Amino acid sequence: METPTGTKWRITEKVAKKVEEVIRESVPELDKTLIQVGSEGGVIGFAMGTGSNNASLTVSLVERSQRKRSTMEITDLLRSRLADISGAKITFSEASAAQEIFTGTPVVIEVRGYDLEEGKRLARRIADLIGKIRGVVEPRVSYKEGMPELRVNVDRDKASSLGLNFFQIADAVKAANEGKVATYFREAGSQYDIRVRLNRKDLQKPSDIGKILITSPSGRQISLDTVAHIERASGPVNIERKEQQRVITISAGISGRDLGSIDREIREKLSKLKIPEGFSVEVAGQQKEMAESFRSLLGALILAVILVYMVMASQFESLRHPFVIMFSVPFALIGVIWILFLSRTTISAVVYMGLIMLVGIVVNNGIVMISYINILREKGMSALEATRTGARRRLRPILMTTFTTVFALIPMALGWGAGAELWAPMARTVIGGLSVSMIFTLILVPTLYTIFAGKKR
Repeated sequence: METPTGTKWRITEKVAKKVEEVIRESVPELDKTLIQVGSEGGVIGFAMGTGSNNASLTVSLVERSQRKRSTMEITDLLRSRLADISGAKITFSEASAAQEIFTGTPVVIEVRGYDLEEGKRLARRIADLIGKIRGVVEPRVSYKEGMPELRVNVDRDKASSLGLNFFQIADAVKAANEGKVATYFREAGSQYDIRVRLNRKDLQKPSDIGKILITSPSGRQISLDTVAHIERASGPVNIERKEQQRVITISAGISGRDLGSIDREIREKLSKLKIPEGFSVEVAGQQKEMAESFRSLLGALILAVILVYMVMASQFESLRHPFVIMFSVPFALIGVIWILFLSRTTISAVVYMGLIMLVGIVVNNGIVMISYINILREKGMSALEATRTGARRRLRPILMTTFTTVFALIPMALGWGAGAELWAPMARTVIGGLSVSMIFTLILVPTLYTIFAGKKR
């Protein structure tokens, strides 16, 4: 939550409590809330964007099994209820440590260029543009103005006539406000800075800045207002940089629509937008992060297939048997696509993790069957007879292994328990892939084994 720049923290706190009241009245599934109002200033507050006009409200809900509405449905309700809160800009995000690892802000557009004024106008045009796209909610621009400041305009000619230069004046102003390390104090192996600065009581009013004394090379004490004009002004809250370029970020959330189609529509509209010379626009955000994650996870998936094949090849001392067993792995994708479609689950990094797990789980059924068939052949049975007998006798163990795994994952797939909503896609992936691959294992693996055994003979 953000109030106008420069708002005192007590006022921000009052607005935050008003928002909390609306949340408590609107969400019976509420478990607890936490309000954090940003610091008055300082280096940490500036870096984190938590000034006195910023506040965050953490809303904890009861477990998914104890409520009918999903987190997204509750968020959409609060978004409409809190739209009438005056004097505050409110944005929503689902707070989850694991989610932060795998995902970021859904929609992020970066405007790069040196001219802040031109960049600000371009960023606002883009924010208005994407705000009209169905499914895009809460578009916001990172560049904010209105930070109260005092500007010290040095009269260089007058300062030079008194033996002062610009850097001496700047150093004196900085030392008076932030202090200057004069010496150090050492005790028991530790060193402490001794910082000297003006008393805060001497810097209560803007006019007090002009009374700061500067020592000239001749030892004369000269007040700041003698060599500079001090005026009130407002400037940007912060200036972002990325790869040594000034950046203004436009970010937004999504609701009621998949990210892929929104991303395509944003790119289509940006391609028709006239970009000023010296500026560039790049679409980043969750879609870009997911694409990079998919490339990494695809490599991990291929590596998993190779490693599983190598392990089975060394165990069976054959290159054909592992191939027969792993033939059912591609067919697991049928079950994955089927269950993701029925449950309306979007493909994400968590789904890819489920696919990697499937590679190791799916082959278990084939290993159980092929191992037993090989034992029967060692006892003198023909390939065809051993295959028939092995498939029949290993049917129950395979069904038991598959069903115990599937049933164990059902609570997670349904989103029961804390944090289960995030990992539900992985559980659904494993359930769908394992269920379908079991059928192909029982049919195709014995068939292929018989074919390869005949060719070998």
